[in-house]
Amino acid sequence: MTPRALFGTVALLATAAVLFLAPSASPSTMPCRGVLGPVAVANVVVPGHASCQMNGTQVSGHVTVETGGVLRAGINTAVAGDVVVSRHATFSISKASIAGDVGCRRCDWLGIFETDVGGSVHAIGAGEAVFVEISSVVGDLEVVGGAAGAPITITRGSVFGDLFLSHNGGSLEMTRQEVGGDARIVDNVSPVGFSLQQNIIGRDLLFSRNSGPSALNSNNIGQSLDCFENDPSPTGSGNVATELTGQCEGLG
Repeated sequence: MTPRALFGTVALLATAAVLFLAPSASPSTMPCRGVLGPVAVANVVVPGHASCQMNGTQVSGHVTVETGGVLRAGINTAVAGDVVVSRHATFSISKASIAGDVGCRRCDWLGIFETDVGGSVHAIGAGEAVFVEISSVVGDLEVVGGAAGAPITITRGSVFGDLFLSHNGGSLEMTRQEVGGDARIVDNVSPVGFSLQQNIIGRDLLFSRNSGPSALNSNNIGQSLDCFENDPSPTGSGNVATELTGQCEGLG
C-alpha cells in the first residue's frame, strides 16, 4: 500500500521504471493484429502501431501493448497476469477481468470499465486521459504526471488499497468512489478543476497544493479531511470526517 508520507515525483518515476518493464516474449506469445476471439492463449502482444480487439479471450499470462499500439478488450476477456501499456499506446477494457497489475507508462489513453483488477493500477505520464469507472481495484490506484488537459475520471467503483493522484495537468472527476485506505490528491494543476462528490474514504483524505477550482461535497471520510495550500480554497459542504482541518475546516 502507498505509505502515508508523500513520495517525491522522482521516487515515483524511478519505481515506475521497474514496475512497467514488459514481460519477456516467449514462443507461446501471440501477436494480435485485428480480432482475437474466445480462445485460450498464453501471452498476447499488440505490436507497435497495430490495433487489436480481444473478445472473450482467455490469457493465462501477460498482455503487452507496444509503442503506439491500440488494444480494446471486450466482455468476458480474462487476463491472469499483468497488462503493460507502452508509450503512446491505448488500452481500453470493459466487462472483463485482470488478475494482476495494469501499468501505463507514458501511454496515451487508459480506460478501465466494469472490470475487476486483482492487483494495482499505475498510470504514469498519461498523455490524453485516464478512466476508471464502475471497476474494482484490489491494490492501489496511482495516477501521476498526467499531461496538461488530460482528464482523470474515477467513478462508482472501489479501490481496496490507497489512492494517489499527483502532478497531473488535467481535471479530476471523482464521484461515488470507495477507497479502503488513504486518498492523497496533491500538486495537481487544472483550470477546469477538481470535483469530489459522495465518495467514501476509509482513512484520511489529503487535498493539498492543487491549483484550480475545487468542489468537495458529501464525502464520508473515516479519519481526517486535510486541505492546505490549494489555490483557490476548496468549496463545498456536507463532508463527514473525524476532523476537518485547514481550508476544509468549514466544509462539513
